Amino acid sequence: MEDCYKILGVQPNASVAEIKTAFRRKAKLLHPDLSKENRANSKAFQKILKAYQALINSHGRAIFDLSYMARWSNGSKPKETFDYRLWLLERTDEESRCKLIFFDLMHGHEDEAVEEYKRLSISRVDFSLSK
Repeated sequence: MEDCYKILGVQPNASVAEIKTAFRRKAKLLHPDLSKENRANSKAFQKILKAYQALINSHGRAIFDLSYMARWSNGSKPKETFDYRLWLLERTDEESRCKLIFFDLMHGHEDEAVEEYKRLSISRVDFSLSK
């Protein structure tokens, strides 16, 4: 499932009028009857039509919003989301490294957690996960 808001080029808080305007603007460019490049534009037109149909009425929009957010929260996240593990990996302070160990243990990266624990316990004599 793609982001219907992104397809139409509107914000998630866009009004119905803004959604209609965005759809009409794109439809004029991509409509198969108005375009010389029928095949490529036909698929793109179908895409914007489905996005428009999903967002134009409040019931369809609510269903899209709920299903898109549910999918996003189940791990199929958009590319521009924040990656907590990568953020922890970039940090060098002891607290962040300890958080990384626990994060790795909780998210199926047990080997990485053990390696990080060994590295920290060797490099810092007074290192401890409990304080």
